[in-house]
Amino acid sequence: MAVTAPGLRPILTLAFGGMAAVLAASLAWLIGHHASNQARQDAGQRLDSIARVASQVLELGLEERARDLDQLAYLHAHTALRLERDGDELFTGLLRTQPAYRWLAYAGSDGRIVQSAGGHWTGRDISAHPWWQQGRDAPQLRLADGREDGPQPHVFSLGWPVPDDSGERGLLLAQFGRSWAAERLGLVLTPARRALGIRLWLLDAEGRVIHAPDDVDAVVPVLSQDRAQRVRWPDGGDYLTVVHALPAGGLVDSGWQVVSRQPVAMAFAPVRALQLWIAFAGVVMTVLFALLGQRLALLLSQPFLRLARAADALPRSGRRSHLPDDGRLREAVQLARSFNHLLDDLHQYQDELEELNITLEAKVEQRTEALDRANQHLTGVLLEREQLMRQLEEQASTDSLTGLLNRRAFAARAQQEMVRAQRQQGALCVAVLDIDHFKKVNDTHGHDTGDAALKATAEACRRTLREVDVLARFGGEEFVVLLPDTPLADALQVAERLRLAIAALRLPLPDGELVFTTSIGVAAVTPGQPLEQALKAADEALYAAKHGGRNRVVAA
Repeated sequence: MAVTAPGLRPILTLAFGGMAAVLAASLAWLIGHHASNQARQDAGQRLDSIARVASQVLELGLEERARDLDQLAYLHAHTALRLERDGDELFTGLLRTQPAYRWLAYAGSDGRIVQSAGGHWTGRDISAHPWWQQGRDAPQLRLADGREDGPQPHVFSLGWPVPDDSGERGLLLAQFGRSWAAERLGLVLTPARRALGIRLWLLDAEGRVIHAPDDVDAVVPVLSQDRAQRVRWPDGGDYLTVVHALPAGGLVDSGWQVVSRQPVAMAFAPVRALQLWIAFAGVVMTVLFALLGQRLALLLSQPFLRLARAADALPRSGRRSHLPDDGRLREAVQLARSFNHLLDDLHQYQDELEELNITLEAKVEQRTEALDRANQHLTGVLLEREQLMRQLEEQASTDSLTGLLNRRAFAARAQQEMVRAQRQQGALCVAVLDIDHFKKVNDTHGHDTGDAALKATAEACRRTLREVDVLARFGGEEFVVLLPDTPLADALQVAERLRLAIAALRLPLPDGELVFTTSIGVAAVTPGQPLEQALKAADEALYAAKHGGRNRVVAA
């Protein structure tokens, strides 16, 4: 017989390899988990630092622009310089020294622009503009998206209140392009950081995008100011994301936010490289441990394999052979001696069994012959009993003359159909047939002819009805049909087909042929109605058919 149990060598090989694999996997998980957390913290701190520096750079730029306007307002209020007179020269010089500016203007206390760089909008009344209504009370920074905010669309607009000699306030207006924000962010986002997938966005206080990188989708998800978080962006990618608001408390409180992000795959790339290295080391360790286990298993299994080969050769070496002792392992020597003692006992038992076998074979043969005879007799008795039971069951449920169901079997089948019809809310009808003038047939032509008419009627009904319909003979010339899933109108059509089929029958007689008809009463079986009540209604319809001239169908 072939040996299907696993050997010591593969077991030890798998055990040592498995322990090495578990150890390597555990080590890889621990180091990878720690490295992942550390990389996440480092990446988050890096992004937070970049966003914080970018917000400080932007805030510093806004403060510079605000100080420019604040200095002009101070000169107007505390020196002989007047913006309505000297503004054009001052504005032109400021545009020349600060390229970030796109347009500068001054509106007096009446809301009319009296000076502007290059003459744009000079003399225009802006008293109804939000600049005028809000900027005279406090510095206002807003995002200008249309021509109504100034001569340059898509820029930042900064309004600064300026008191005049009468105590009223005028308004300094400055516009600088959005490219200014891109240049400021470019100071922070170096090419090395861009190569790492880091990108910066600038949002206003309502979360609308002021500046977005040119090489990515400008749509920004809903974000919260928190530590670095993993966010699924609208482009479908996962990114480490940090939101940092510009510092508050300066001359201009913009409420702007800087968003920095980096793809998760690039942020954790060092961790994945470390995990691959650990996995490779684990595979090498697993192979080395497996080889060690295989070598150890070979040293341990050799004595036992020699014993196994010697045991396999015992049948060919004679009945009284023994296993040789292998002195290399004490356990193998003890095992060989135990097997030899067992072999001596088995040889003795074998002699005794051979003697008993001769006696038992004769007794078993005698008992087998007796059991065969008894089994044949019992089989014959059971076959006769089964045949008798089938005959009794058939006699109890069928009419002996026509082979149809009798009244008792019909009642059982009808009860089943009534339960099914009530459960499925299906229609159910019953029809009662009676051969017209049947007594006259028996009296005139004899009972053999009457029996032939009954058989022919039963056969005509079988051919006309469906397999699911229940047909029975209730006695004499009366037949009953149960029609499942058949409304009363359809049941009347079925009854009409039965009537025509029976009227078409021709029974040969010595002096001609016998033609007879039938009358049929049909009634619908309502849910919950007893079977006897439905049969009574069909009987009454049958009597009505008889009194109406016979050979007809009447519904209850």
